[in-house]
Formats: sequence, C-alpha cells, structure tokens
Amino acid sequence: MPTLAWITSCRQSACGLARALVAGYLLDVPPENASLEALNDSTPELSVLLNCGRMVPLEEPRPYLVRTYHLPDVELVQHYRDVTGKVVYVARDPRGIMTEMLRGNWIRPQDRERRIAQLLAEPDESVRQSDEAYANWQLHAREWTAPDRVRGHFPKLEDVLVIRHEDLTAEPAAALARMAAFLEVPGGVDDDRVRRAVQHWTPALIRGSGLLDMPPGAGEFRSLPVPGAPQFEPMAGTEVEEPLEAAYQERVRNNAEFAALAKQFGYAD
Repeated sequence: MPTLAWITSCRQSACGLARALVAGYLLDVPPENASLEALNDSTPELSVLLNCGRMVPLEEPRPYLVRTYHLPDVELVQHYRDVTGKVVYVARDPRGIMTEMLRGNWIRPQDRERRIAQLLAEPDESVRQSDEAYANWQLHAREWTAPDRVRGHFPKLEDVLVIRHEDLTAEPAAALARMAAFLEVPGGVDDDRVRRAVQHWTPALIRGSGLLDMPPGAGEFRSLPVPGAPQFEPMAGTEVEEPLEAAYQERVRNNAEFAALAKQFGYAD
C-alpha cells in the first residue's frame, strides 16, 4: 500500500455508502460485528478520526481509504500532499441532490433554498473562500477530478476513479468490485467477499449497527432533521420538479465548465 487514497464527494452527494462498502469488503464481517477501531484503521472518516484524537499516519501502515468532504487544497488535506496517490470520487446528478433536499427531511425547511443555491452557485472566489465551499457541485468536482487540478494538489497522484452514485445504488456489487480493483486490495478482487459486503453493508443494516454514528459532541453544531420526522425517510418519488430542472439546464447552458462536468459524468441529458 504505497500511497494514500481519498474517497470524497460534494457534501450533499454522500459518498458514505461507497466508503461503507469498501469497509465491509476489507473487514469482511457484518457492521454489527465490526469495531470503530477497525473501521478507523481501514477506512476512516477524517473528521471522526480527529474527534478520536488520531491523525491519518504519514508513514505505513496507512488506511486503504480516507473519507473527506474537504476540498483538496485545504491545509488539513494538503498535510498528505506527498503521500496521496489515488482518489475515488463519488459523483451524483445535481438534480437528484436537489430533489432529495426538497423531499427529504435531513435539511431544515428554512435552509433548503440556501443549500440548493450553494450547490449550483458560480464557483467564484467568494464561494471558494466560504466555509461551505465543499457544498458547491462544480467547484468540488473540478478540484477533485480535473487531471490538471488534482495533480496540482497531489504531485504523486496515480489515478482518479469516478463512481456515479446512481450506478452505486443500482449495481453496488459492480461498483464495489471496481473500487476494490482500483485500490489494489490484497489478493485481488474476491467475488464472494464482494457479495458478502453488499449483502451485509446495506444502509439499513449500517444504521442499525450504530457503527457510523458520529461520536458524542461531533454533531453538536450540525443542522438537525425536521422535528418529529424519522431520519432517512424514503422520498415519495424521484421526478425532478420543473423549477429545479430549469435551474439546472440554465447552468448547463451558461457555464461551459459546468456543462463539461455534467457531460463527463453522464448528466447532460
């Protein structure tokens, strides 16, 4: 394991499932039988690791995969500039993100319009310098996937693997096999191990295990879900509402970089 690999996505795209599947593959036990210590040794969340009083080591042995939502140029991530070799980027159609923002219950109703505006905003310097730059779809995707950009952040970068959220949820075994091959897991990709990870590390089973719950105090200043509503409640539908589609298409028409990223990820229709 010569280099460090990151797994990341725009904050609202949620790369948690991809990271959990890799963890399930590496640990090869159901989430209820896995320990936080084993998770942090193999596939930690950077902020949770810091909350536990730990850092990702610069020397080996290092985790196979570290999850972060930060942009690659922030000081914390740049601490690993010279040991970073791979990036797994989880892309998601902005229209799906916006639809979930409106219909889900993980964002306060009064915050939804602001969060959608952040997602689609022109990534100018004011957005770059804001505390929530990680929430901008175009900026995050550009900095983590554009070859010249990402190699500028990590000079020893070997490759970037883009996994689409839509493919991950539709065919998790195929997505996990791609990630395992990309990460060069010991012994090569084991199809039986992939099957076990997909079977046991579903969102419902992960939540039920409590393994990925934030440690005490870590969520103190996060927005809470709508009072009285069960978190993770499924949305009633997936159709994109007309105003959201119109806002998205306007960005595609008026911003060449946004349009190129959308086309690159298969979201240009």
